[in-house]
Amino acid sequence: MKSSLFRISFLAFIQLLVYIVLIFCVVSSCQIQKSSTTKNTIAEPSVHKKVLLIGFDGIRGDAFDVLLKNGKLPNMAKLVKHGKYTMATTSDLTGSWGGWSDVLRGVHRDKHEAGYWGKEGMQNVAPSADHPDFVNTPDLFTRLESHDHSIRTAVFNTWSGLDKILDKPDYRAFVNYETHGDSIMTLAAGKYLREYNPDMTYFYQGDTDIAGHNNGFGPNSIASELADFSKKYRESIIKADKNTGKVLQAIMEREQVKSGRESWLIIFTSDHGATEGGHSQNRVAERYVPFIISGVNLEIYEPYPQINDIVINPKNIDIIPTIFTYLGIPGNSDAWSGLAGHNLYYPTNKNAIAKKLAFNKNLIFNGDAEYDVGFNGHDETIYIGGPKDAERDWDTEGLYWDQSISGWDDWTLSPSKNSMTTVFYGAGEKIMYPKHSNQSNWNRGQNFFAGGIDGESIMTQSIDLSGVLNKSENSLSFELSAYLGGFEDLEDTASFTAIFMDKYGKEINRTVIDGPNASERNNETLLIFKKVTKKVPTGSVKVKFIVETKGKHGYSDNLSFKLKN
Repeated sequence: MKSSLFRISFLAFIQLLVYIVLIFCVVSSCQIQKSSTTKNTIAEPSVHKKVLLIGFDGIRGDAFDVLLKNGKLPNMAKLVKHGKYTMATTSDLTGSWGGWSDVLRGVHRDKHEAGYWGKEGMQNVAPSADHPDFVNTPDLFTRLESHDHSIRTAVFNTWSGLDKILDKPDYRAFVNYETHGDSIMTLAAGKYLREYNPDMTYFYQGDTDIAGHNNGFGPNSIASELADFSKKYRESIIKADKNTGKVLQAIMEREQVKSGRESWLIIFTSDHGATEGGHSQNRVAERYVPFIISGVNLEIYEPYPQINDIVINPKNIDIIPTIFTYLGIPGNSDAWSGLAGHNLYYPTNKNAIAKKLAFNKNLIFNGDAEYDVGFNGHDETIYIGGPKDAERDWDTEGLYWDQSISGWDDWTLSPSKNSMTTVFYGAGEKIMYPKHSNQSNWNRGQNFFAGGIDGESIMTQSIDLSGVLNKSENSLSFELSAYLGGFEDLEDTASFTAIFMDKYGKEINRTVIDGPNASERNNETLLIFKKVTKKVPTGSVKVKFIVETKGKHGYSDNLSFKLKN
């Protein structure tokens, strides 16, 4: 999506009218054909469940947030009013191929293979239809079609690249973004939603990314003022909001919606953010995208898993599981096969994994590395994206999978620190990672944490202790424990730290568990269990946990913090 937009001329205006007529004709004829071939003898439910997935290309989370707070995005504000809004983290493939593959295929790049790290940095490439992993991880529409062919799907798209990511929507409308595609697809989607009956609709807007490339997105760091972002980029997001408003209005005008016979789940996201020079560099501002889950005739409860004061930000791979849960597709059906994300839709006001502070229980979320998918280690990226050539072999020299660890902050920290990743036990071919034990007393699950690029990697998590400590701080102790280790004779290792702070955020005391060096491990690749029990420092209100690695082969697992009374 690198071409420039051209100025509207009289000829372009005529062309616009022709396209509109063509789109309206195609919409009408296509739906007639679909209706005549659909088989559906199942009794009609009292309330029909529908889904609208909205995708704006290249939206920085901070730019969106500033525009929203300044009243520039009234239609997105309506979605927020009737739903939940937060920031999502994308994968390290901060480009359209990888980003939309995450969204629409529900897996990371180890499966959809739409990119890799090379000598020139992140390489976003079109996914290959011949790649076995790509075939075995079908897109959203193929999954829906295979599960129930009576589910009607529609796509309104202005970027041709999506044709390589998507397959089998019942209706696909396309006009290139260079020829007023966003405006034309808005009209087409509105007409379609008024006149026909899709169950799953994907509405895409591409001019936002083009405006950023042509006029600048914004600074390399997170920004907070309107003036921090280029005028044309801001205007493109505002226009996309207006277009979305027209599509939402078409839904509201449906008789089934007016009568309460339809409920709509509406999800909004983007494939990637951007920095001053563009994207595809895995920077914070590129992975920080807006995420809204909302509904019409549908109550949205707190969708983002929360433990204590830790909000587990969604990822774009969570979208398909959320849609399937809402539509009532059983979790044991083939439609779910291979999906890497988690559901964010809860039909009641009881968050599925929420818990309160309790004694003698681990209070750290995702300390066992099991919430996210485990990858195949640092040396295996050369096999994922294509041929084993010199360019991809460069990955073996220290580049990494970086998925953003759920529940931990491992991607907004100092640029001198690297992100962490999750690796499964037994990973590796050239480099053999720690192996899973078949012994009955094995308690470490399938995955463990590892460092990123050679050097120091870090992730942090904090919890509020005030509700417990106010009652019993004089007699309270804690147990801090972890499995820590490294690789053969390398001195790579990991440490686990708990920092106790007062109500002003000032450090009172800290406890550090250092991982074993190569000698302590007898130069073996393994993790060793370590534990410390101490009194909770008086005046503690908050505790911050830090996991740091020295080198990419510093390993950790089963990170635990328990309060003892």
